[in-house]
Amino acid sequence: MKKLLTMLLCLAMAFTCAFGVAACTPDDDKDDTGIVTPGGDDQTPGGDEETPGGDEEQPGGDEETPGGDEKPEPEPEPALPASEGLEFKLNDDTASYTVAGIGSCTDTDVVIPSEYNGLPVTTIGMHAFNGCTNLASITIPDSVTNIGLWAFSSCTILASIVIPDSVTSIGMHAFDGCTNLASITIPDSVTSIGSSAFSGCSSLISITVDPNNSVYHSSGNCLIETDSKTLIAGCSTSVIPTDGSVTSIGDFAFFGCTDLANLTIGDSVTSIGDYAFNYCRSLTSVTIGDSVTSIGDSAFYNTAYYNNESNWENGVLYIGQYLIAAQTSLSGEYTVKEGTTVIADYAFRGCYNLANITIGDSVTSIGNAAFWNCSSLASVIIPDSVTSIGSSAFYNTAYYNNESNWENGVLYIGQYLIAAQTSLSGEYTVKEGTKVIAGGAFSGCWSLANITIPDSVTSIGDSAFYSTSLTSIVIPDSVASIGDSAFYNCTSLANITIGDSVTSIGEVTFGHCHNLANITIPDSVTSIGNSAFFGCDSLVSISVDPNNSVYHSSGNCLIETDSKTLIAGCGTSVIPADGSVTIIADHAFYSCDSLASIVIPDSVTTIGSGAFFGCYDLTTVYYTGSEAEWEQIVIGSDNDYLLEAEIVFYYKGE
Repeated sequence: MKKLLTMLLCLAMAFTCAFGVAACTPDDDKDDTGIVTPGGDDQTPGGDEETPGGDEEQPGGDEETPGGDEKPEPEPEPALPASEGLEFKLNDDTASYTVAGIGSCTDTDVVIPSEYNGLPVTTIGMHAFNGCTNLASITIPDSVTNIGLWAFSSCTILASIVIPDSVTSIGMHAFDGCTNLASITIPDSVTSIGSSAFSGCSSLISITVDPNNSVYHSSGNCLIETDSKTLIAGCSTSVIPTDGSVTSIGDFAFFGCTDLANLTIGDSVTSIGDYAFNYCRSLTSVTIGDSVTSIGDSAFYNTAYYNNESNWENGVLYIGQYLIAAQTSLSGEYTVKEGTTVIADYAFRGCYNLANITIGDSVTSIGNAAFWNCSSLASVIIPDSVTSIGSSAFYNTAYYNNESNWENGVLYIGQYLIAAQTSLSGEYTVKEGTKVIAGGAFSGCWSLANITIPDSVTSIGDSAFYSTSLTSIVIPDSVASIGDSAFYNCTSLANITIGDSVTSIGEVTFGHCHNLANITIPDSVTSIGNSAFFGCDSLVSISVDPNNSVYHSSGNCLIETDSKTLIAGCGTSVIPADGSVTIIADHAFYSCDSLASIVIPDSVTTIGSGAFFGCYDLTTVYYTGSEAEWEQIVIGSDNDYLLEAEIVFYYKGE
């Protein structure tokens, strides 16, 4: 699924590049989408109004300043006049507007008004200023809460941006390709930043986050999502922290950082995302620590290291113990270098003449689509050392295409279950002695209703049972990890038993399992990915083994103990009021459509994006604090049902 999203994004980016300049062409017409361009003679709302407080005496102006010799704070500068000619669109709530485009505005220094037609401007729309190559500066009012997808993408002379502390979400690719942007400061209000928001900002040298932000922080000029320990954006001056605060380098994190010359990835990092260092053309030196278990598609493509022919060994590129890529001209037999631990995603993609591969027993991980379309590869032996195999790792190889290698609709390579035909139906028992179920192995087996997994299996890969018709699943005690989206969209899945050896549950693992009623987390689990149970709208019971050292449950809430983060709730949840919850995570109550009311204690300081998305019946929120305290809570995007509910303050219980 992740690859599909990446492909769609790339297509969207291509479309954007083709039409970005056209989007900035002045246009005075109102079209049938509801977009309104104010006429040149229209008065901009608030344009001639006196600036609030402009002539008034400032509070405390005649009082003695504490401290004796200290000077009083200077009066605020008057607001800049709003730009004329911008396009606006009335939002669905009919109570606010979105800036939809540049319209007929010719300003190089654009000022977005806080109001239009007497209503607040709350959103900068998707593609609003995309490709506006004459945009030198932008002033965003503190009425704006959302910056949309590709909003300022390819604004190539935009040198600086001030994001007001009203903004809660920044969309995917929002500032992608702003090649003149030198610095970014993220305010404490931001709770959601989309993928590639700052990709291709080749002049970026400074990244800072307000220290009061509860979701993100900065360190060494890196933008880091705190709880997931994911580095989501870097720059040419970045130093990746080695204190354990970063375990994952996200997709596109350093994409297009053309001045990045040297890179050290410490031992705390376990994964490097797709295109993470792609087009870092000056990157000549790379050191990767020993802990990395996965390297994404084209992670180091078109770096100086990649483009240096002397770094390639017989047509194959390594970085230390990691096999990064192979030239498509590779043919005949190839033996992976001794000591290699990881074969990166798509490493041998399109090596059509590769006939035989020998993988040494130092290799522990084979990435997604690692041997994709190696159409001559007829012989494969996977050593016992391998603990994970990505989706489509051997798709369209000669071995894969040989019907005699399939057993009752399922393909094995030794003790590794690689793939199943989507026609597989009814019940299936995984072969005894199987060690790993590869990523995507049973994905799309719509008619598969029951699976028996033997106690030899240690790993279930990403999307392994995606969109099957399983009704129940018993994960044996031998299994240590369950991958991202492993049971996503198994809408008939009503019962799961998680074995006592499972330590890791991936992101969105049980997402949209609409029939799932109960979850029990054993004491062995130490890592649960983002949104692992989101959209489980039939959920009524959440419990955690009391001996678990990382998570606990209270009031049918799943809580990460140290961070005081409520990561999953349900229609019967009662959020504890003992101070053990300060953060309600992204998607925590996503699609809990039976939730009619909820008590939120005054210990809560942050409510993540989409935390109450789809809670259609939520009409009343009982808050134990004051209205002033409620207004201090940082509430992420896509929480309309929460914000539209009646808020009862100073709730003391019935």
